[in-house]
Amino acid sequence: MWRWLEVRLRKRSTAFLYMIRRCVRRFLGIKYVCSSATNAMSRPTIRTARIKGEYPDADQAALEYEKALCEYFKLKAGEYPRFDLVLAGMGNEGHTLSLFPGTKALHADGRIAVRNWIGKLYTERITLTAPAASNAAHIIFMVTGADKAPALKAVLEGPFEPDQLPAQLLQPQNGKLLWLVDTTAGSMLTSGIRD
Repeated sequence: MWRWLEVRLRKRSTAFLYMIRRCVRRFLGIKYVCSSATNAMSRPTIRTARIKGEYPDADQAALEYEKALCEYFKLKAGEYPRFDLVLAGMGNEGHTLSLFPGTKALHADGRIAVRNWIGKLYTERITLTAPAASNAAHIIFMVTGADKAPALKAVLEGPFEPDQLPAQLLQPQNGKLLWLVDTTAGSMLTSGIRD
């Protein structure tokens, strides 16, 4: 997988579509992260886009990010971007991105990015929708820690219940899905994990 990524980055211009999902004031770290990543790639044609989580209106930030993606990917109405790679994690209750169990963003069909109120955290987040993320060529989940073991087992081996386990929604329609799981997170899987 990493060899594939290295070859892809050499072949063409690169875009980093950063997703700062939490609605917080902008901090100096984002500029450092962006410039460090782009400098490390040493590519002359790198473009970056990010969600403006510092906006007081999260709906506006989501709409601007969606517009930026539509312009970058030259999308028509109803189309989703084709990301080369989506890196995702999973929370101990089965959430991914900022798609939390029982939230409205789980049913935001036709949108690319939306505001999502997370009641248990008493905060707003901005997230890619599941259909937008699932249109990626590759999705890699990275899951670590024993506290994730029950949710991981439910997501991978349990019934399909995406309202309770949103990570189940990320299913590439025309791409590949890879789970990178440490031994503690995978400890409850009946199928086991490969080294």
